[in-house]
Formats: sequence, C-alpha cells, structure tokens
Amino acid sequence: ACLLLGSWALLSWAGASVVVQVGVALLVVGAALVVATWVGRPKGLIPLAVLLILVAGGTTTPAAPTAPVADVTYAPATAAELPTEVDVATTDLTLDLTGLTLSEHRTVAVDAAAGAVRVIVPEGMNVVVTASLIGSFTAPDRAVSGMVDTQWQQVGDPSAPTLTINISLGAGEVAVMTA
Repeated sequence: ACLLLGSWALLSWAGASVVVQVGVALLVVGAALVVATWVGRPKGLIPLAVLLILVAGGTTTPAAPTAPVADVTYAPATAAELPTEVDVATTDLTLDLTGLTLSEHRTVAVDAAAGAVRVIVPEGMNVVVTASLIGSFTAPDRAVSGMVDTQWQQVGDPSAPTLTINISLGAGEVAVMTA
C-alpha cells in the first residue's frame, strides 16, 4: 500500500497523466498479486485491482481523428529572414536555403518532437548540419538510421560565412540535399 501511494504521489507531483498514474498503479497491484500467491494475500488487493481496471477502462477512450499536419516551409533570402530557432511539435519542416545570401555566420536550432525535416542547401554554401534523432538521416554522402547522432558539412569557400543548423528531432527523418 505504501509503494502504491508513494508511486501515485510521485507521478502526480511529476505531472504524469491519469492514464500513466493508473497504469503504474495497476503494475504495482499486479506485482503485489503475484507476490501474494506465495506469501499470502492482504485483504482488499483483488477489489483494488478490479477498481483500477475499471478506472483504466474509463480513461482510455478512442482518440479523435486528427487533421493532417501541415507542412512548414522557411525559404529566407537574407540572414535577417533566417530564424534562429524553429520549435515545432509534430510537422514536416522544410528549410529551403537555395535563395539565401549569407553575409555572416549564423546558427539555426530546430527542435521537433516528431516528423520530417528537409534541408535544401545550394552547392557552394558553407553549411554544417548536426542531427540528433531516432529514425533516419540522409545526406548527399550517406544514409544512417536508428539512434542517430551525426554531422554533415559542406565547404564551398573556406573564407565565406558558415551556416550551422542543429536539429534535435525526437522521432522521424532528416534529409539534407543540395540544389
């Protein structure tokens, strides 16, 4: 009982959803029931398990259909139009840099929970792309998948400014291509 109340209080304090709280409670009660088969059953454990199962059934309703996620495209022409940070939940994001004139070193941070990120860079531009994600990373010289933590770079003119793009993607795919 102390373990059940303690885990419930910890999850409530951490801001976990009701579904997670009920799931953890069911896990604790289930483990207690397994242990109880060998050492004896405390009173009220089976009714508590039945109650938690009923609560769990009431908290899991079918999800409403979701609208398709819209594509987000950034196609800046100058460094001033280039965002320094792009923070999206789930989306398909395209950074089209083919029309960009870069006059100074710039860094763009892309943070997304899930989706696809496409980066289109002109040949000859100094670009460094770092990516950390679960999924796939494709660049002109390689493709990797799984838990990816990689870097790709293109150096056209070593004396020209460099654009650094840091991509943090929970799950999905990153594609870097040249135009």
